[in-house]
Amino acid sequence: HPLDCPICDQAGECRLQEFATDYGRGYSRYAERKNVKPKRTRLGPRVTLDDERCILCSRCIRFSQEVAKDDVLGFIDRGSFSTLTCFPGRELANNYSLNTVDICPVGALTSTDFRFKMRVWFLKETKSICPESSAGCNTLVSSREGEIYRITPRRNDWVNDSWMT
Repeated sequence: HPLDCPICDQAGECRLQEFATDYGRGYSRYAERKNVKPKRTRLGPRVTLDDERCILCSRCIRFSQEVAKDDVLGFIDRGSFSTLTCFPGRELANNYSLNTVDICPVGALTSTDFRFKMRVWFLKETKSICPESSAGCNTLVSSREGEIYRITPRRNDWVNDSWMT
């Protein structure tokens, strides 16, 4: 994982960043040159992958298979060359695709619309209901100075669990 927290969209919400803050930066004897991976890979119309940040946790793959029932994501290659990708001829374009951004612990998956637009600590979060769903999914609307920057799911086990459609 690169040390690019200052420019990462997940900064302020990243579990890896919180871990590093709590326990200090680890030191490594790793002297070999690290692999260079793509910084901007389009997985679908709404999701962009920064492959250097991916820690290969497979949460997005399991979510796509088990919750969205759309087996579209997988790893290719092995070892330090492993890369997250969509299967040939497929893209991450189902109704639940943006939920993969929400469950990514390190900011490897980002919303194409929100990417590099605003820092999360500048945003005001307002509890709301999803305007596009008839199910009444609970959401958090993140805005600043009257402009909406993103809408994320808000947990409600009775209605939408933690997912948005």
